[in-house]
This record gives sequence, structure tokens and C-alpha cells, in this order.
Amino acid sequence: MSAAPLPLQGIRIVDFTAYWAGPLPTAMMADLGAEVIKVESIQRPDQFRIVAIPGDPAKVFELSPPFNATNRNKLGLTLDLARPDGAHSLGTRGKTCKTETCRDSQPKGSS
Repeated sequence: MSAAPLPLQGIRIVDFTAYWAGPLPTAMMADLGAEVIKVESIQRPDQFRIVAIPGDPAKVFELSPPFNATNRNKLGLTLDLARPDGAHSLGTRGKTCKTETCRDSQPKGSS
């Protein structure tokens, strides 16, 4: 007996959100079967990565409970968007896949 498909199965979401308000809804979408790709830049990673974890931020990036709770079931992509090849990589990925929706919680003009 196979499991029933999840309601959002087959939908791809590109997630540019950070902190709490954006990542939590996209995590729920991933829980419901959507393919969620979280995109971060080297210059501005999600600051939830260093919340509630003492120590060197470079060594604790994957250990933050708030980050892990709000980014569960997601794929991750980190790009250097200040470099032309980093921005090009994002554009190339967007052209080779059909994206159903894009979420962004960053202020306009921030990188």
C-alpha cells in the first residue's frame, strides 16, 4: 500500500527568506510536500544560524535550533550574489526549472 501524495507535491518554491516570518511558512509548505530551495548569500546568511548557540559563529552554522526548526525539509543553496557568476548561477537555475512561487522577506535593495 503506497502513501497518498502530499498536497503540495510537485510544487517548487525558491525561498529567499530569513529569520522567522518567511522561513516558517515555507517550512510548512515543505512539510506538505513542496520542494523548497532556500537560497542564502555568502554576504548575508540567515542570522537564525547563530541564534541561541554560544561559540564561534563559523563553527555553529548548522547547530541552531531556531534555524533548523524553520528550515526543515528544505534544500539549500548558497551563492555569492555580489559576483557575476553567483548571480548567473541563480538565473541559470531559474531558467532550467519551473518555479511555482518565490518568497522573499528581505528589505528592497538589501543583499
